[in-house]
Amino acid sequence: MDGQGYTFIGTPDAGAGGGDTELETAPGQNTLGFYNVYQSSLTAANVTTAVSFDGGHTFVPTPVSTINPVDDRQWNAAYGANLCYLSYRNGATQPGNFLECVRLDYTGMGAPVIGPTSVVWAGLDPTLARELGNMVTDRRPGANATLLMSGADGEGNVYHGWTEEGHRVFVSVSHDFGTTWTHRLVWDGGIGSSYDHKFTWLAVDGAGNVYNVFSDDRNVYLSSSTDQGVTWSLPIRVNRGDASNIAIYPQIAAGSEGRVVITFYGHSGTSSQDPDAEWKVFVSRCQNALAAVPLFEEVQVSDRDFHHGPVCEEGLSCACCRELTECFDIDIDPADGSAALAYGAFGAGGTYISRQLAGASSIDGKTVTDRSSACPVAGGPCITPGCEVGAGDRCTLPGVVVACDPANDESPIGGPGDDITEILIAEPHRDDDVQKLTFTMKVSSLDPNSLPPSRVWYTLFTPSNGTTTYFVDMSNCDPTAGPMVFEYGTFDATLGFQTTGNADEGKVNLDGSIEITISRSLVGDPPAGSTLNGVHGDVRVFAGALCNGLVSRLDFTGDGSYTVMGNCQALAVGDAPQQLTFGLAGANPFRGSTSLRYSLPERLPVRIDVYSVTGQRVRTLVDREEGPGSYQVPFTMHDDASGRTLPAGVYMVRIKAGKEQRSFHVIVLK
Repeated sequence: MDGQGYTFIGTPDAGAGGGDTELETAPGQNTLGFYNVYQSSLTAANVTTAVSFDGGHTFVPTPVSTINPVDDRQWNAAYGANLCYLSYRNGATQPGNFLECVRLDYTGMGAPVIGPTSVVWAGLDPTLARELGNMVTDRRPGANATLLMSGADGEGNVYHGWTEEGHRVFVSVSHDFGTTWTHRLVWDGGIGSSYDHKFTWLAVDGAGNVYNVFSDDRNVYLSSSTDQGVTWSLPIRVNRGDASNIAIYPQIAAGSEGRVVITFYGHSGTSSQDPDAEWKVFVSRCQNALAAVPLFEEVQVSDRDFHHGPVCEEGLSCACCRELTECFDIDIDPADGSAALAYGAFGAGGTYISRQLAGASSIDGKTVTDRSSACPVAGGPCITPGCEVGAGDRCTLPGVVVACDPANDESPIGGPGDDITEILIAEPHRDDDVQKLTFTMKVSSLDPNSLPPSRVWYTLFTPSNGTTTYFVDMSNCDPTAGPMVFEYGTFDATLGFQTTGNADEGKVNLDGSIEITISRSLVGDPPAGSTLNGVHGDVRVFAGALCNGLVSRLDFTGDGSYTVMGNCQALAVGDAPQQLTFGLAGANPFRGSTSLRYSLPERLPVRIDVYSVTGQRVRTLVDREEGPGSYQVPFTMHDDASGRTLPAGVYMVRIKAGKEQRSFHVIVLK
């Protein structure tokens, strides 16, 4: 989530691969709210693809077999929420080997629907030598996946790079979702030139312009196309510094129109076969890549030498000097337009991650932000500022802080809405005198209007007067039941969560906190003086839309305890609240009707009004003078006096008491 800590989660292909590996992320969200992660790995007999529907936590592998016994160098590209392309070189060691492309449709959230296989190099002379480049899509929405048609401006196009006879650089383009291909010449350097080095690399910017970088084993060159690959600009040399006099293994990522970042290995010598070469990693940024004379800002990324001596690019045929990884990766963070790079070497201790901390952003309107020292840091997650166990008042919502938890410590597949940072418990006064507990889960960032799907937020506890563990929860599992459901039940290590029924009250506050009220009699009936032990939060996501199927834990807080005291007493005669308070007594959002609660420290003129989002006053609930004390007033969407019913939507409710006023927003559902 933050690029500062990583967890090994196993092999996505279930151990079926072992050769080349490719990774791609979908540009659109699936029905669970995640971006599919596609991975493919190579064996001699087939290519195994794997997909993760939960952000990389679990993978479903699918072997794709071919008619020839040897495959080589597969590539992935993605479009929309559920389409993945897989290409591979079929019969790589045989005469007439060819490049195949398969379209995989994961709309069913399971094994893919595999489309017809197309031959990218169909119709080309099989005796000519060809080497591969990568495959990309124009990820902009606008293509018609049903009719297999790209958009008018190239949205959904598929591009595949390659070279022929060493001196010709090509891009093949598909306008029908990989069904047929057209071949476009990017550059021909003439016989004697050599661009068939690992690898030619493509990228498409946010306006649909296509970029190709390639190396002649001495320099890295950039060429661009503004017409969907039909014509290409003359190649421009990218590496410019003395330290990168020799540049190989280029890769490119594109952001907004004309903005690209290019990475490569380089050294200051005169040949890639220099026995004294000290190789380093470089990144070159360009903000005007479509200009006649693009300007490049080159920086050295690595802080150490990754390889000493010559470099071999011949794969398994190399007798030595293959320590540099020939396929590393660079991409652009959509949050701020910064570049992020993963690279490594077999002899330099593994894989390294570098991130741009300053300089020009690759996305128009964004500013690169240095988050290297932001929480969480390498030493571990940080505790939410201001969280202190025991703080608060059990008589006033949200209550007493029972457990603090590190912020941003959720699973890598989770987000801020999945991170419970505090658990609080309250026992405020109730007019009906029913003994109840109110649990509040404070969440890093939860929008009540846009809850992440297939989630359950739990608070668990075990009353000291028994051995049963109970829970209260909020779930967002069944769209037909509304945006959220509040429940309670029991938890058993063997049986898991067993729901008993609906909680008495529940709501999501505008600050993202989850508030659930339950009668003590429903959760073990802990008497006054007893303790709720093991109080903690637990957030889970399910693979099924109705919270069924595979489950993954996103967050798990530390434990706390709470001593049950009973409902707080009403104010004694003459004993007034210390300040003006105002809030909603029921759930937010709500349907039909709810209640408002407020307290006055002294006798004051009170007026409570309801306003629409346009600022128009649509209802007055209270307009009178009242003495000190606590009050509750019903708030219904139907006005009996006027016969008017307010429509569903967002409203502001405001109280004015003397010279003070308070307000908050409510969400009314249909």
